[in-house]
Amino acid sequence: MPERQAMIDRPDRHILGDEALAYARKRVWLARELESGLTDVLAAEGWRAYTLADPDVSNDRLVRLAEGGLAYAQDAQREMAREVTEAMRRHPSPVWIVPDSLGRPTDRVVLNAGVDFLVRGESVYYVARSDDPDGLLAVWWQAASAAGQLGFVSAAGAAADDVDYDLDAALLQAVLVVFTVFDGESFLFLERDGPGPTPGDEAAGTSRQLLGDGPPMP
Repeated sequence: MPERQAMIDRPDRHILGDEALAYARKRVWLARELESGLTDVLAAEGWRAYTLADPDVSNDRLVRLAEGGLAYAQDAQREMAREVTEAMRRHPSPVWIVPDSLGRPTDRVVLNAGVDFLVRGESVYYVARSDDPDGLLAVWWQAASAAGQLGFVSAAGAAADDVDYDLDAALLQAVLVVFTVFDGESFLFLERDGPGPTPGDEAAGTSRQLLGDGPPMP
């Protein structure tokens, strides 16, 4: 993926190590009903982590993901949307899903939302199916919270009227997961080259076996 590698090699994109995955795993509660599934997905191998910051920010500063005061001269949210757009364009049927960390399906602010959303139990998940950056940001802003946010790009696209969309299947096929870091001043990106197994595939059974989520497959 030479084009993607060139993007990663831009000076404002900093590759992070295992500490970034460890941080992300402490923030999976933001996914609400999908917390357990996201925990399992991030336990799989193949994830790479990076963040956005000015080129001269030191590694010692970058590993302190929970601290504000990061130096980044760009519009971090616009740059985040750009990353999401690029991830969506690498897959034929992508979807951008952003959990509302606090909202409930009956909340007026949710019912009056100008974006599509799906419901799982008492949790709300805003959805964008187009890779237009403004639409991606609209979904992100709808879920804005001082407690932090996450969103993910899945290769398991959904029809506009698919109220029975399988969020678990979408999570298995996540190819990019985004977390707010540095007190909301930038983002942590976890990406992998391709989606995980689709439920029902032989690979899915292997994944469940590796994760201890079922008996060994014959």
